[in-house]
Amino acid sequence: RLPSYFDNFTGSKQLVLWDDICTILYFIINGPFVLGLAIFWLSISRGRGARFSQLFGGFRRFWTTLGAEILIWVRVLGWSLLLIVPGIIAYLSYSQTFFILGDDESIGPLTALRRSKERMQGNRWKLFCLWCRFICWYVLFSGIPAAGGTLLWLGKNKPVGSAPLLVGLFLLSILISWGGFLWLGPYINVSTAKFYDDLAGETWVVDRT
Repeated sequence: RLPSYFDNFTGSKQLVLWDDICTILYFIINGPFVLGLAIFWLSISRGRGARFSQLFGGFRRFWTTLGAEILIWVRVLGWSLLLIVPGIIAYLSYSQTFFILGDDESIGPLTALRRSKERMQGNRWKLFCLWCRFICWYVLFSGIPAAGGTLLWLGKNKPVGSAPLLVGLFLLSILISWGGFLWLGPYINVSTAKFYDDLAGETWVVDRT
């Protein structure tokens, strides 16, 4: 029993260690990717012809994006220790940081966070309502397959001839859900980019490649 127990214990420690390594790696590369996505979706929302290379443009400012991400999460987590609502408010306040970094390569993370907080003064509720709209769409598209599955389950005792129709409706619900999510992703990102431009007064700067 002892060898088996210690083997399982060692395996669990290795899994935990691997999970920690993956979490650290994700945290390190997330900032550059978020900046690249911000530049990419800003280009689309402004009709400037986005390029695939923009998605990796954030790695040219690796330390800036990493610093911004660390500062955001330290402040958000710090406020979250008080109550969940202050944490949400802090997250909303710094939500425009990477858009600002994408629009101005000359600034650092502290300046970007400060500008984001300034622009979100009086606009946090607007962004929160926009996010709630996104959540409603997500719930809708998630619920369509569930509704189709419920119909299929309720019809299991129906005549055999109705089975193809019920299966067809279930498959159709899955296709509608997938199509909805394919539309929802770009819709969320472009809407968020438009929100940023509304705050910035559409005072654009040069495009980032």
